[in-house]
Amino acid sequence: IYLCFIFFWITKEEAQAIAQENGAKTADRTILGYRDGKPIWEVKSGTAYYLVDFETGDFVKMEGL
Repeated sequence: IYLCFIFFWITKEEAQAIAQENGAKTADRTILGYRDGKPIWEVKSGTAYYLVDFETGDFVKMEGL
């Protein structure tokens, strides 16, 4: 179980903006996920997923085509 106070972290809209800064055209779907035991935002754009660190807002990577 991972507990956090979400008002300390970035919003879904901020994650979408960060993904767009890194090549995403539009956000088709944005969900909360986990990577290496840490929460991340997964922003889906077309066939690609843009991963954004939930706590810091750092762009992690793009996955997909």
